[in-house]
Amino acid sequence: MTDFIECVANFSEGRNKATMAALQTAVRSVHEVHLLDTHSDADHNRTVLTFVGPPEATKWAAYRAIQVACETINMDQHRGVHPRIGAADVIPFVPISAEQLPTCIEIARELAEQVGHELEIPVYCYGEAAFDDQTRNLEQIRAGQYEWLKENIGRDADRSPDFGPARLGPAGATAIGARGPLIAFNVYLASAEIDIARKIARKIRHSAGGLACVKALGLLVGGQAQISMNLTDHRITSISNVVQAIENEALQFQVRIDRSELVGLMPLAAMTEDAQHKWYLPELRSEHILERRISQIRETCGVDFTTELASPDSMRYGVAAAAQTGEIAAALVRKIIERTSSYTHHEEKKRALQVLAAKSQDLQNRYAKAVTSDVHALETFRDLQEKGKDTQHAWRDLIRSPLECLRLASEVLSLAHQAAEKASTKFWADCMIVGELALAVRKAAECALRVNLANCVDPKFITQVKTECAQLYEDVSAAYQSLRTLDENRS
Repeated sequence: MTDFIECVANFSEGRNKATMAALQTAVRSVHEVHLLDTHSDADHNRTVLTFVGPPEATKWAAYRAIQVACETINMDQHRGVHPRIGAADVIPFVPISAEQLPTCIEIARELAEQVGHELEIPVYCYGEAAFDDQTRNLEQIRAGQYEWLKENIGRDADRSPDFGPARLGPAGATAIGARGPLIAFNVYLASAEIDIARKIARKIRHSAGGLACVKALGLLVGGQAQISMNLTDHRITSISNVVQAIENEALQFQVRIDRSELVGLMPLAAMTEDAQHKWYLPELRSEHILERRISQIRETCGVDFTTELASPDSMRYGVAAAAQTGEIAAALVRKIIERTSSYTHHEEKKRALQVLAAKSQDLQNRYAKAVTSDVHALETFRDLQEKGKDTQHAWRDLIRSPLECLRLASEVLSLAHQAAEKASTKFWADCMIVGELALAVRKAAECALRVNLANCVDPKFITQVKTECAQLYEDVSAAYQSLRTLDENRS
């Protein structure tokens, strides 16, 4: 199963049950994405959806939920105690393991561009996905909230969006980013005095000289004073440290902690044996631990590609099968390269083979992404078709996946040729099999492109694609013939 990433999407709606249900349905509608947690609060007027899945699928789930939010939430009518700038307020992508951060950054920026272009929503890239320090900090982006931004977005150059128009409609703006894991944690006081919550929040937040890696606000929620927090690194400041600090500060006002709540999920490493008692969180259970939920998903999601392809309900068709074939070819050439490297004692040659192995791994990942992209492009096309909406843009999306398959086929063949030159004779047949698989991908892509291009009406776009395809057909054929010639000469 492809490695998962996490998305913790925040929407400015915590009261309308129909809208909250539609947001959940949008996420669940995407194949391979799993909705792990929904946290809604009427006073915050906010819903947080936590979901995981392969990177490309997770991006599509976020996009669909953003679409729903923009269609159903009017920010001119929105009131809540939590800071916000838009209907789809904050969409962060979170790596499950540290090495996934570059992927999360890439996915965040791709989604930001798509939302800005297709939904015409101003989008700010924040956190690790920020293009500069001006928008790295979410608090800077949300300064003044929706109301201020609506009046000033076109006037203040420092608040110009990264993508989309420099104007706000009723859906507001969106912050899309990548960040490390954080814990959203709220502590309720046995008091209705919001000033006490604000003073405690000011005392413990990092920006005011308090606890490291703690962001805190004092709010009034359900008639109770609440300290609403984000713990950006629990390894530096743990939940236990924060609760103890709040407890100490509350005593100064002769107030006690009533209860706490976890918003979303938390990493296993943050858990302690006495958490339920020390954190004032008796309902804390194993299902609140991110890794345990993912483990459960992996245990129950063992359906392989061919079973899924054969299912009459599946959206996987010819292009997805071609992309899967390309992924297999890239995996096979990677195996050949790595096996050859293991037999090599010459350091310079070994390093060169390691570079080739890394390239083949990248090709695997890109083919896997093409599988998912085609599935979701087809789902979007069918949805637009059923609603009687214009499908021209969707036809373009259906062209992108086979075109990508075609581009990658040439690269796979090039790697197969390099592997064949360096590999021992026992791997020659495997190198040729890689070549045949890549050639099959080229032919499959050609079929799909011919059909899909016939449904496009933009002559400039059609000419552009056909020109690129003609060159790619030539490149693949030449690379395949070069590999065949190498094999024939060795025979």
